[in-house]
Amino acid sequence: MANTLGFGGLAHMSDMLRRAESDEVVNGEKVGTTTVHLSADTIDWSNVQKQLEVRDWSPERVKKWLEECGFKRFESAFGREKIDGEQLLELTMDQLKYEPLHLQKALGGTSAKDNQLETDLANLLLEIGKLKE
Repeated sequence: MANTLGFGGLAHMSDMLRRAESDEVVNGEKVGTTTVHLSADTIDWSNVQKQLEVRDWSPERVKKWLEECGFKRFESAFGREKIDGEQLLELTMDQLKYEPLHLQKALGGTSAKDNQLETDLANLLLEIGKLKE
């Protein structure tokens, strides 16, 4: 959303409400629209913009991000499950290890490998957290 207000208009921004709309699409067909009203004085807009951009990532973009962050070995599991940006931002340690990604099983389960996997998954969650900042 472009800011078309001058400096005088920004002074009144805290009294305004912002409205964001998003089309709901199922199997390529628009089925509705979600409207959200946000109070301008309680929102960190730079953070919102960043998260909205990540939420729009395709599964291919998520795989590219994994490679950029040094997690190339996880790409096939993320690709298999078609993890997009929205899903990426919501992942937990249990979801990474078990359902839906099964990384612990997919990458082998010896105790030495488990220790490295735990470290790698913790680092992956840290990187995901940075996308939310």
